[in-house]
Amino acid sequence: VHPVSYLLKPFDQTSLAREVEYALGGRTPKKPSHIMMQTFGHFEILVDGTALAFRRSKSKELLAYLVDRRGAGVTRQDAFAALWEDRPYDVSMQKQMDVVIRSLRDTLQKYGIGDVFELKSRNLRVRPEMIDCDLYRFLEGDEEAVNAYFGEYMSQYTWASNTEAQLAQLKEDVLQNLSSHPIIITGDMNCLYGRDNVKQTFIDAINETGKGTASDVWVELKQGGVYPAKASTEATAGEETLDKIIYINPTMGTMIQPVAFSIDKDGYLYEGKPLGDHWPVAATFQVTSTKTAINEISNDQHTDSRWYNLNGQRVNQPQNGIYIEQKGEKSDKRIIKN
Repeated sequence: VHPVSYLLKPFDQTSLAREVEYALGGRTPKKPSHIMMQTFGHFEILVDGTALAFRRSKSKELLAYLVDRRGAGVTRQDAFAALWEDRPYDVSMQKQMDVVIRSLRDTLQKYGIGDVFELKSRNLRVRPEMIDCDLYRFLEGDEEAVNAYFGEYMSQYTWASNTEAQLAQLKEDVLQNLSSHPIIITGDMNCLYGRDNVKQTFIDAINETGKGTASDVWVELKQGGVYPAKASTEATAGEETLDKIIYINPTMGTMIQPVAFSIDKDGYLYEGKPLGDHWPVAATFQVTSTKTAINEISNDQHTDSRWYNLNGQRVNQPQNGIYIEQKGEKSDKRIIKN
């Protein structure tokens, strides 16, 4: 038996028809088209086939930006930076941002879809589960959505392709400079794993070249090596910050391993308030080995392995998780599954 779908009782005729269509055609069931958002080409939003008219173009752009974030929470300041780029976020522009948010909310309520927009804990977001969006269906592998994409995405907004373009450029720079020494990248990358294509566009892209191994220190030490799932909200991403520490070990040469990671929240407060919108992050590394073509060939097959956890502590019997195996002059990271 090879099930391809299921229904939970009680179910209605519409749900049954949708699942039957999916089972017979092998295609992802579409969400109800009451609210449809088009991102390929120019951004548009339709309710029951009628395009929304926005009083302010920035309100429409704000909605487009939130759709691009796929349900992740966005602060007012981050949204402002996308919409106004190099303008300072001063008192005057903060008031302007409030006007844009109110205008967006009023427009959505006018068309009876106010619930699609949320403002909670100073974060703005849309609710993807209420939207039929070509981007979301594309990411789910929907054949029709894939065939409808011709390389243009929200083409009226300059920020729409910024994140992936920046990551692709950074990847190329890293590969050009990666020789026999490790590289540590740290600072504001302005992206989240649950929101952006960071893992696919940068981490995986470097690893797939075979020239080096890229890892995020926070993911490795605080998440057990598990990257946050795509489209997860910022709240479900643990303590992930926009500032990251990523290290890349070369295939041959000096290898490093992180042994500690911290986010300095207490030291970044003044009179109980944070000094900025980014928490400082810090990491401690240790040199684990120097791998060359010669010692790679003559590895010590008769030397017993010694195991360490990611904090550098000796472990006699490693259980499920990620560990460092030291054998002779070699140190390698291993995933143990008992």
